[in-house]
Amino acid sequence: MIAIQIRVNGGIIFTVGEDDWQSLHAILSLKSEVRGQAPSFELNVGGTCKAGDPCRGDSIRWETQYFNKNDEVSLKIIETEYVDKPIARLRRKELEVKYDPQFTEEELEKMDLELYRKLKHKYEKSS
Repeated sequence: MIAIQIRVNGGIIFTVGEDDWQSLHAILSLKSEVRGQAPSFELNVGGTCKAGDPCRGDSIRWETQYFNKNDEVSLKIIETEYVDKPIARLRRKELEVKYDPQFTEEELEKMDLELYRKLKHKYEKSS
């Protein structure tokens, strides 16, 4: 299958792909300083299923990666039989509910965990 291999500072952090993918994306973002927090660099990787697939509209996600200044991030499109499994596969109906202004306990827990990972990365690297 076709996949995206992601490297940081020369080492492979993961290879993303799915047999039934329609689109794969890797978005590298720099978030500016907010409320006294240092800028953050993060990579979000995900995709969607094929239009003709029974899971049409499903969204797949891999773990967000955080980086520091001077980290070198590279992407390579490869053909492979091995890929790292996504951490989440959200069904289309779940995605429709996602934009409801009320968050479930599970969604709040996921947001807290994401913030914890970001802060852990920030403070472990600086000490």
